[in-house]
Amino acid sequence: MANSIVSISLSLILIALSAFVVRRWQAQQLDQLPDISKQLKSVPEPSELAKTLKAALPEAVILVTDEASFKEATQSFWSRHNRETAPSCFVRPRTVEQLQAAVAILKEKHASLPRHRKEFKGLFTVKGGGAATPIGGSVLEGGVVVDLHCLRDVKVSEDRQTVAVGAGLRWIEVYQTLEKQGLAVAGGRSKPVGVAGLALQAGLSFYSPICGFVCATVVSYEMVLADGSAVTVSSSSHPDLFRALKGGANNFGIVTSFTLPCFPSRGIWFGSSSQLGFQSPGLISAYHAWLQETVSGNFDENAAPPIVCLGFLRNLRLHANATFLGYTKPDKSGGWPAYWKKSPFGRLWTLRTTYKNQSLVSAVEELSDPSRPGEYNIMTTLSCKNDLKTLQDIYDIHRDCASQLSGVHGLVLSLVFQPVLPQWVNKGYATVLGLDDLAEPITIVEWSTKWDRSKDDALVNKVMKDTVRRAEAAAMANGAYHRYKFPNYCAEWQDPMAAYGEQNLEFLQGVSRRYDPEGLFQKGCLGGFKLGMGNGEK
Repeated sequence: MANSIVSISLSLILIALSAFVVRRWQAQQLDQLPDISKQLKSVPEPSELAKTLKAALPEAVILVTDEASFKEATQSFWSRHNRETAPSCFVRPRTVEQLQAAVAILKEKHASLPRHRKEFKGLFTVKGGGAATPIGGSVLEGGVVVDLHCLRDVKVSEDRQTVAVGAGLRWIEVYQTLEKQGLAVAGGRSKPVGVAGLALQAGLSFYSPICGFVCATVVSYEMVLADGSAVTVSSSSHPDLFRALKGGANNFGIVTSFTLPCFPSRGIWFGSSSQLGFQSPGLISAYHAWLQETVSGNFDENAAPPIVCLGFLRNLRLHANATFLGYTKPDKSGGWPAYWKKSPFGRLWTLRTTYKNQSLVSAVEELSDPSRPGEYNIMTTLSCKNDLKTLQDIYDIHRDCASQLSGVHGLVLSLVFQPVLPQWVNKGYATVLGLDDLAEPITIVEWSTKWDRSKDDALVNKVMKDTVRRAEAAAMANGAYHRYKFPNYCAEWQDPMAAYGEQNLEFLQGVSRRYDPEGLFQKGCLGGFKLGMGNGEK
């Protein structure tokens, strides 16, 4: 009997190691871009709007007839759904003045359209880093993509206290530039994630316990408004707009640059531990127990928010888990920080660990290993209080979801738990996220779903909608539901703005009316989560 148990255990270990190797291998391959030649051939001739933009900004506009450049621009999206969506043109302004000219043309076109137009689907979208997974989040079929790719400056202030970063950058590019100067900022933790999308919605970072949400750290913005004017927005200049941008997404104009606090880079202790699927209940209990300890005062601002992933790999028929821990004040030895070693996570049996001292760039690369561009994917989210039964119920629903999607080729289904703590939720500038009065920890529950074939889109979306509905119902039944929806993880059919609460939503709507009375960024701009204002009428 003992020999049988050992044999079974060794088999499970080999399977888990095989899964790890397969995912690593996949992540390290050259980016296999989907062939969009068919989509390009099916796109009609450039629209009149695209031709107008091209005539006004010949060096900044890429038409579908510029096949090589158009294909390159299309392939800059992370999600395959967005890569396979062909707009009429890309506008890639190299200067603020070019962006102003483009906005003026878009505004004129928007103003010429009938006021009430239910069939109207938008004129344009705005693309920063291109990591948005919602379909239509930053690309519009047959429309205009205002692509900020060329706005890529990283300018450190003379006193080395702040840095201005262009809206077309990805966070890892910012880190790579600052690392050469011995500096760092609080930003995204995954290679595909762009500066703009994260900093305008919420944003978690390794430094959230020190700085709060990423959006709360922004010192000032350079942006172009709906009337075409370029303004600096700060706590003393347009203070209402300053607050609205801290969670309000792209509802008020186009941000071209973000000024952020920077600080000396000292690296990070970071890595992951791997477990087999049958250990999931113990991992969930450890996560819950750790959150309970933070309520009792066991809080360390250098302990990065843990990331607990409970995964299912359909092609290997394997459930496996990974926990990512970080510490932003690493000991020179590279060993476990006392905080994490004494935590419930430190007492878990693990199959493999990768924890070590490393640079911020290296940590982001490690966390991003499984995140390959060019896959079909969807993210969905909800939030709940720290209730063990609710977390376990959500995991049971996750297992059932995996079963329903077991026929989806290439499925990688990940249930992720991440905390928001009252100790840091209000650090930085005031936001509109609706968490000002948070008195107890909550968990951001995320499902990240990837698959190989477009024919499974309808099934995946149907099952994921139902999965979120069931998880919310379970949390409500247990008295553990929280209305907050982390906007960076929302699907296109979710509404994070309403989840900010009625008072914050009304504030955002008021700011929109003051700075965009004609509703260009409510109706003309399709991408992003809107404020429920229809055509922008007062």
